[in-house]
Amino acid sequence: MRSHIEGKTAFLSDKLLPGNDFCLKSFFELLRDHRWRNEEEIRFYANGREGPCSDTWSKAIRPNGSLNLDTLIHLKASKTSIYVKRVELMDQRLRELAATLAQTGYFNVTIAAMYSPAGARSTPSHIDVCDVLAVQLHGTKKWKVDSFAQTANAHPRQSEARPESFEFIDASEHTTRVGDALFIPRGHVHHAMANERDSLHLVINLLPLTWFDVISELVQDLGDTDETFRSSVLDAGHQGHSRPAGIESSSWLGRISDLDALREAAQQMMRARAREHMTNSFGQLFSKSADDLL
Repeated sequence: MRSHIEGKTAFLSDKLLPGNDFCLKSFFELLRDHRWRNEEEIRFYANGREGPCSDTWSKAIRPNGSLNLDTLIHLKASKTSIYVKRVELMDQRLRELAATLAQTGYFNVTIAAMYSPAGARSTPSHIDVCDVLAVQLHGTKKWKVDSFAQTANAHPRQSEARPESFEFIDASEHTTRVGDALFIPRGHVHHAMANERDSLHLVINLLPLTWFDVISELVQDLGDTDETFRSSVLDAGHQGHSRPAGIESSSWLGRISDLDALREAAQQMMRARAREHMTNSFGQLFSKSADDLL
């Protein structure tokens, strides 16, 4: 949390996630057993190529959506990295991990996995539109991370937040080994390369609650609860509408300009998010009270 607020890269070590037993074998079994539907689920990055390789999808994935072991061997030999999005939806252990990390309600959490053959570069230089915690599960990886954010407060709605390449301004280098984690704030240019062994790391995406999220939620609630805001702007003064919704909205906008009121709304939204993650898929409680987590 402190690193997120300060917007600084942070290196964490000594078995950050000792309870997680997702490993390289688990990843290969997932690749073999899952039926892949599109490139939003799995992407391939050939060593030295900019961006994901769409042609690799057509060559690697069979018409039934399967990916066999012979293909994996070929991808490894050609130094092609494999990136799987939303892997927490495919593995129960990672689903539990995401739920645990999201208990505070401050971050929405998704998890991806990146496999890179020995000596292969994972992805081209890029930024992420959320904070990232990269957790090394197998092998080692050398990271290059810029010290400054090149896109302030990057957000998924910013289509320009992921151009094809970036230039580093003031970069630092880090090497992650099994059990290490590297925190990379959103907007910071970075890339990574596997060392002498195959590498697997989790990409834990931490999208923080923003003031835009809070205000958007308040507007949505207003539309759900006050029918005047759902009326047509052409209805003002007709069909029994004594006051047009625009007049009411002016008063409402005045209320949300109160910082204390916004902070309370943010706390309520965090509590609501936390309650959604209070139980795992088996109905087991992670905590007794969401308020204890805030």
